[in-house]
Amino acid sequence: MNMEFHKMHGLEFTTANIVLGPAAEKSIKIGDWESSEIQLCKKYLKPADTILELGACIGVVSCVVNNMLDRPQDHVVVEANPETAKVLRLNKEKNGSKFGIENCLVFRTHSGKFYPAGGAPQSGSTILHNDNLEEDDKNQFDFDFVQLPVVTVEALEKKHNKKFNTLIMDIEGGEFQFIKENIDFLGQLDLAIIEFHHRFKIKGCDDVDYDEAAKTLKACGLIELKNRVLIRTRHIETSTEVWGRP
Repeated sequence: MNMEFHKMHGLEFTTANIVLGPAAEKSIKIGDWESSEIQLCKKYLKPADTILELGACIGVVSCVVNNMLDRPQDHVVVEANPETAKVLRLNKEKNGSKFGIENCLVFRTHSGKFYPAGGAPQSGSTILHNDNLEEDDKNQFDFDFVQLPVVTVEALEKKHNKKFNTLIMDIEGGEFQFIKENIDFLGQLDLAIIEFHHRFKIKGCDDVDYDEAAKTLKACGLIELKNRVLIRTRHIETSTEVWGRP
């Protein structure tokens, strides 16, 4: 089977059989997919960093970042969607990247139910879920899920024999739960590059949760480095922020 590869950020990537929306297809064809995150990574990451990346999707950020490291093995990426994780592996191999890949959810309290049909249809990488939502707020069918292992950051550090000092996170709304659950981990970080999705405006993922997440990051000794990148598509505004040590 011949797969089409697209040039992006100096590397080559395939989307394989992933169904993409028109905006995502255009972004990939012109080569600016994930440009906001990559822009911030290039500005703030250090070659000696040890990185945990949550929400790798097809691996565009992953492969670009991996090329920046002195020790590319010091980079672990997580992608929840099993089908997307397969494409991630293809792109890792195509670009000679050396990051480790985990197909799981990284939380402390979670059912392990992953709903690939909701939230981010272009990649299926959403981890917005029905857990703890009121009936009216649920946006996914209860039967339409994949059961995934749920692991902690500490378990990943032990498995890969790493102590992460940098976090890259784009998990389609799951960032608010992750921040609430991982105060000790956030306290050990030097840098966090986070795409926030409070625009979804459902319980657990709205402006109130964003404000609480910002307070938590500050309480962990991190400050926003005032380099937010906003990407506006139609009526959607996505905010990617950098938090680091003063």
